[in-house]
Amino acid sequence: LVVGRVVGLAMACALAGGIYLSGALVVPAVAIPVVTTAAWILVATSLALAAVALWPQVPRRSLAPLEGPATKLPGRLGRWGGGLLRFTLRLLDALGQTARRGWRPLAEASGWALAGHVVVASGITLAAVAMGMTPTWAGVVFTYTTSTAGTVLLFLFPGCQLGWDVSFGALLTLTAGLTASDAAAVMVLVRLQHSLV
Repeated sequence: LVVGRVVGLAMACALAGGIYLSGALVVPAVAIPVVTTAAWILVATSLALAAVALWPQVPRRSLAPLEGPATKLPGRLGRWGGGLLRFTLRLLDALGQTARRGWRPLAEASGWALAGHVVVASGITLAAVAMGMTPTWAGVVFTYTTSTAGTVLLFLFPGCQLGWDVSFGALLTLTAGLTASDAAAVMVLVRLQHSLV
């Protein structure tokens, strides 16, 4: 399951970066530096995740010697640091098991993740069109995949759904050509849909 999440995250980052690099996004001039920076961070994250998924033994060899010292740190730092390191090593072991099966399982998982992201973003686009809006498909795909990728970081903090909602609404306004009120309506619709699944 965790390997699937890593592949899904890598594909979300790749799709967002690909949409940006395709030139299909129409972004207001004031937002170009922010969107460009975010897109390049997503591309770099996608490439890093792909490298870790294909060659997990490289970071595992680097992190394994730290397991003993991390657990000896005092108090919570030792418990949390050691726990996080053990989780990371188990994740790398799971990625290694998948990587030993060859390219095909990772390619299939990547294809399914890509298809899933495209279908969800297309559904959001169709829902917005049904409400009388005219978002750009590329903007919705970029918004959805960027917000989804950002949620991985936001998950570490309480109230992460609010962070997703804010980033989703702001990106819809910046990249999909929607007004703030239309973006808020789409955001509420998507949040309702998420709560029903």
